[in-house]
Amino acid sequence: MSTTVDTYQFFAACPHYSEALLREELARILDAGTTTAGEGAASPGTAPASAAAEFRETSGGVGFRGSLEDAYRVCLWSQLAGRVYLELATETITDRDGLYNLARSVAWHELFELEQSFAVASHTAHPAFRSENLAALIVKDAVADHFRDRTGKRPSVDTEAPDARLYVHLTTRSTSLYLDLSGESLHQRGYRLARTAAPLRENTAAAVLARAGWFAAVAEWRAAGGAPPVLVDPMCGAGTLAIEAGLAATDGAPGLGRPHFGFERCLLHDATLWAALRTEAENRQEQGLAAFVRAGGRIWASDIDPEAISACEQNADRAGMTDIITTGCSDFSRLTRGAVLGSWNKVWETEEAPACFVVTNPPYGVRIGPLGRSNEEPEQLYAKLGAWLAGNFEGARAAVLAESKDQARALGLRADKVNTLYNGRLKIVVALLRLEESNRYVAPLSSVEQEAAEDQTQGTAMLLNRLRRNAAELKDYLSDQKISCYRLYDADIPQYSAAVDLYTETDGTLHVVIQEYAPPATIAKEASAQRFDELLDTIRRFLEPQQLRMHIKQRRRQRGDDQYRPDEGATSHYGGAGGSGGGSGGARSSGGTRTGIVEENGLAFETNFKDYIDTGLFLDHRDVRRRIRDMAKDKHFLNLFAYTCTASVYAADGGARTTVSVDTSNTYLDWGRRNFQLNKLLSNGDHFVRRDCMEFIRDCPDDFDLIFIDPPSFSNSKGREDVFDIQLDHEQLLRSALELLTDDGTIVFSTNLRGFVLSEKLREVARVGEVSEELTPPDFARRKNRRHVFLLRKL
Repeated sequence: MSTTVDTYQFFAACPHYSEALLREELARILDAGTTTAGEGAASPGTAPASAAAEFRETSGGVGFRGSLEDAYRVCLWSQLAGRVYLELATETITDRDGLYNLARSVAWHELFELEQSFAVASHTAHPAFRSENLAALIVKDAVADHFRDRTGKRPSVDTEAPDARLYVHLTTRSTSLYLDLSGESLHQRGYRLARTAAPLRENTAAAVLARAGWFAAVAEWRAAGGAPPVLVDPMCGAGTLAIEAGLAATDGAPGLGRPHFGFERCLLHDATLWAALRTEAENRQEQGLAAFVRAGGRIWASDIDPEAISACEQNADRAGMTDIITTGCSDFSRLTRGAVLGSWNKVWETEEAPACFVVTNPPYGVRIGPLGRSNEEPEQLYAKLGAWLAGNFEGARAAVLAESKDQARALGLRADKVNTLYNGRLKIVVALLRLEESNRYVAPLSSVEQEAAEDQTQGTAMLLNRLRRNAAELKDYLSDQKISCYRLYDADIPQYSAAVDLYTETDGTLHVVIQEYAPPATIAKEASAQRFDELLDTIRRFLEPQQLRMHIKQRRRQRGDDQYRPDEGATSHYGGAGGSGGGSGGARSSGGTRTGIVEENGLAFETNFKDYIDTGLFLDHRDVRRRIRDMAKDKHFLNLFAYTCTASVYAADGGARTTVSVDTSNTYLDWGRRNFQLNKLLSNGDHFVRRDCMEFIRDCPDDFDLIFIDPPSFSNSKGREDVFDIQLDHEQLLRSALELLTDDGTIVFSTNLRGFVLSEKLREVARVGEVSEELTPPDFARRKNRRHVFLLRKL
């Protein structure tokens, strides 16, 4: 850096897996700052930004040293950063006094005035600071004491809209204090006021475009001329991908549309410099937009949903991109290449053809609720998208977002790479593809599927034999444990993709709950329906001559608060000796029996077979509940994400002094009360609390001897500001829960997220033991890694 100006240490934060992209972007931004300043751009009173800046890439962002101008440029121009922090102090600390002293060493009066407000956020991974709030409170006190000692007064705290946002990052290796220069997160550009369901964040969209090669193609066009690259988004939603592509193509500064930045309220702020940089950015964008329009630049954004197109057009107008973004309302499968490319289609197969990118974010299931833009399952939608891409855009490049690698495979196209990234706190993937005929494939059938396809009779015979074998293996276990509800079958044979659970009520009524898994995209709907009918017939054959009630559901990943809504797709059939038989042609109930009472380990529970995907009793938790009963005597028990409070019933039956069941749903808590009443266990010591569990943990003044935590894997339900992701959020959840645990208490933590990995950082603050295999019931042991169970105790 030039020695004529003050330099500082900064940290630009970004979503995980985008760090390398951000480092490249920062180098471009600061290099461009050097170039424009050298060409006479207004930068009064400062030396130009340095192209030789040192960058330090770490988890969650990139550190760099530079001038105030460099920080302004990053805030103004970065499409990938989420925040830019000014580092104030860094030191290795061991205790609370160390953190307080570090915060007292900062000259806070040089950063903001007494009359201004401030707030402190924190991230801690240190055994001396088990609560995130503790570190923030210590820094807050140190700042307040600094001003009190100088003026006799303390500045006010405003957590909603502070003038100064402070941040403390605390680990066993080092602790750093920062001033947030951004204010609101930098992904909030100011153009996206019209929204669609669970939108793609702007900096995530920019990371997708960078991975796809759009930024590189734009840079090449600017340097060499010729045809500008073309971008197509056939499921555009609110238009975020198209607009971010437009900003890159027109040399647009994404921060120009923001109403303010955090640094504008800081005493270090240079208003003259900032005004000059904004003017430079406005001129560059005006010139860049004109150049892209002259060259025939084209960005296509379409969607099947008229409301999405309206949102896209409003957002594009606010971003100043209406001259280059063409919109259309259509199912992508009906679009021709000519409609999408316009005049560029005439030269598609010539040397004059532009580089073409198809970049899209389909409604893959987790990110939104029931598929508002398609009646298809996500995998079927992906298969159709893959066929459309291959059939229309040979030679183009594509980037398609998906929930997982398995879902991306449903495209039927071999990907060059599949990269992981985060949209907020939701972990997703982007498949990067070259659209060539050689990259198309059809997933082969498994050996079992091939055999069944060759001989349908053999397939149903295999299924019947499997049902008989499973029942024989479970017979003694069910009898010894007095279990009347269990899993008989769980997609043991791949082409019969369903789970079959049997529930016998206390009056002897047998309910068969069949949860149909969504078929692979490679299986035609007709074939899938035929196999499901074969499954129903085989179940009836196996269970006859019993009279049974059959309930059919389709198993999809729970989305948001879907579990609280009626299962509109559920149907009920009656079969057995007196039933109608004949596959799914059995008589459909005109209401049917919704609820029943079943027994498990000597306790009774209400189940609902019709209204929800789940029945109210998670069968795979059977042994976990029994362990809780064994541990509960004379304990104060807390059940977080309590659902129908079955674990609380077990705890009360085991002699718990008190039980507290916390859930956001009154429906489930009322159900839980009925479960207590069924077992004559309800007392004044049993409490049912409707509240967000994280808020409950934060505000609860009580301690508990035994805490059970079984959160959803994902949740983007109403009332949540962000998506809850158990893999990403479990560390903070468990750290906070440990604050409520007595010194000799135990947390029982359970999750059914496959591939879940417990954070090793938790072992710094707790004794951790995994008991997953030990607490998996025999009827669920056939499928490995279904549920993970851990016991945590304080160190």
